[in-house]
Amino acid sequence: MSAATPSISPGRAAGITAIFIGFQLGGVIILLGAGAIIGLWRDTSPVFWSLAAVLLITNSVATACVLQVERRRQQLPWRFWPSTANPVAKSLLPVLAIIGGNLVILDLLHRLVVSVIPSLGVIEGSALQLYDITLHPITVPLALIGMAPITEELVFRGLILAGLLRTVRPHRAILISAACFALMHLNFSQLMPTFCMGLVLGWVYYRTQSLLLCMIGHAVHNTVVLYFTAHVISLGLNHTAVISHPATWPPWWFFAGGLVLIGGGASAVYRFTTPPASPVPPPLPRAN
Repeated sequence: MSAATPSISPGRAAGITAIFIGFQLGGVIILLGAGAIIGLWRDTSPVFWSLAAVLLITNSVATACVLQVERRRQQLPWRFWPSTANPVAKSLLPVLAIIGGNLVILDLLHRLVVSVIPSLGVIEGSALQLYDITLHPITVPLALIGMAPITEELVFRGLILAGLLRTVRPHRAILISAACFALMHLNFSQLMPTFCMGLVLGWVYYRTQSLLLCMIGHAVHNTVVLYFTAHVISLGLNHTAVISHPATWPPWWFFAGGLVLIGGGASAVYRFTTPPASPVPPPLPRAN
């Protein structure tokens, strides 16, 4: 791990997440205000930006602001995240296998949850319309596949997780960074899948020290989710019915294959990489 990587405590990780969310919400308010002003200026109704366009702008600005805040706080150079220490090429296919297997298992968990809580599927089905690639064929892929994997990995793996790995045990660092990553999305229906993806990408980062692999895995994950969303919308299907009705579920071997992909990919990554040394807790101060 790079010596320039800032050490971050769990409390500071929560603070960075809160700052990130604050900049995002501030950006949304500014964009909504700008739309209202444009509407008044043109003597028309307020201008409403697409969710993808808002995400594209606010996420990018929030990332730049968070990195600048932390850089100035610890007086670090701009490039303060770790460089790749382990082979990336050997780990690429295993990481993609892990991402694919994780998507399969998340699909099963998601179907089970929506079967128990149908209202969650209704809420999520309404939100899916906001990511309709047929209405926004450029901004949606650019925001979810191009921008989000870069900005979110820089903050939640390159900054938060890398800093936590210098102060707490790896398993705790991965759990905390995944929780921060999930909470950042401010969407209850996405809480479980984003937390699980945060765990997977956190472990990948811990083993490989490669932000590039995390970005690629994140982009692949979003691509598959976006494709499924576009498919459901294009067929005009009821989202809740599609994912909760047993007749629409894939066969058991499909989910078993997901476990095989995760296990095989993780084993390969484990063989190809060497994790950084665990931090040594500082000695307790002596009582006078």
